[in-house]
Amino acid sequence: MNRGSHLSGWLTLSLRYANLIASPVSELMTTSLGLDQPAIYEIQVQGLLPAGWQDWFDGFTITNDGQVTRFCGLVADQSALFGLLIKIRDLGLTVLSVQRIK
Repeated sequence: MNRGSHLSGWLTLSLRYANLIASPVSELMTTSLGLDQPAIYEIQVQGLLPAGWQDWFDGFTITNDGQVTRFCGLVADQSALFGLLIKIRDLGLTVLSVQRIK
């Protein structure tokens, strides 16, 4: 066996292994649980949303009771949910709860 065919075989094996890693169990769980589908979420954060930032959360109903702010709305999938949580983090708000309503 020459060095070229050895490297070619190694590369093929590595790519097959990489494909196995690229299909994690979490992806299977996300699909089977329906977490890749749109759902309504309610996110509660401590404190009040600073004035002027409500437009950043377009499509969400935002309410507060003076101590807790609630965001409620349709989220396309888990990636969109994480994007929403990143926005909340960037505003320095503390997340109290994230609940999938339906």
